[in-house]
Amino acid sequence: MMQAILLFLAVSFISAQDPPELFQFNQSTLQSAYFFSEVTINGNQIDPEDWVGAFNGEICVGAQQWDTTGFCSDNQFTDETACAEAEETWTWNQCGGGICEVIVMGADPSNSPGTEEYMS
Repeated sequence: MMQAILLFLAVSFISAQDPPELFQFNQSTLQSAYFFSEVTINGNQIDPEDWVGAFNGEICVGAQQWDTTGFCSDNQFTDETACAEAEETWTWNQCGGGICEVIVMGADPSNSPGTEEYMS
């Protein structure tokens, strides 16, 4: 049976280590990665506090905070290009290079308990 991956978004005011309750999932030994350079809703880009999640029906099988922001080692430079031109170091907060990935967990109940209804 083929399963579809649905991506959803949630606004969160908590740290990247603690996803919103509806975006929590169990780790699996079977995984696939999906990479995104932008996510929009009605033509508007989402904010760094927002979350993108993958769901199998109503079950969250992966999530990532959408933080494509970064900072320069010299805080007088606020964009990556100016930082690089000044030969300083740019550091991404969550999504390296402005690209975010959502790791989607697969069903592997024998090795990863709690993943019985994950992706196959």
